Amino acid sequence: MVAWDGATIAGSALNQIIHGKGEIMHLGIRRPWRRRGLGMALLQHSLQTFYRHGIGTIRLNVDVQSLTNAQQLYQRAGFACVDSFRNYHKSL
Repeated sequence: MVAWDGATIAGSALNQIIHGKGEIMHLGIRRPWRRRGLGMALLQHSLQTFYRHGIGTIRLNVDVQSLTNAQQLYQRAGFACVDSFRNYHKSL
């Protein structure tokens, strides 16, 4: 899904169905359009689309150190944290 403001992309959501469960792979809003409800609108549209396809379980991953506090959006939409993990990397 793509949210347009005229000819400019304001945000997008990339979703898929894996083994009968919905997964929100990416939800992003460009800076000038943040904090205007567009993220929630895309999220709700994603959930409605899954529902129309008979998908009742939706998952997503979010960085708990997100500078945009994305986890707050998902919590407001009714998502619950069921797991947490850490990613490690090393530069050589």
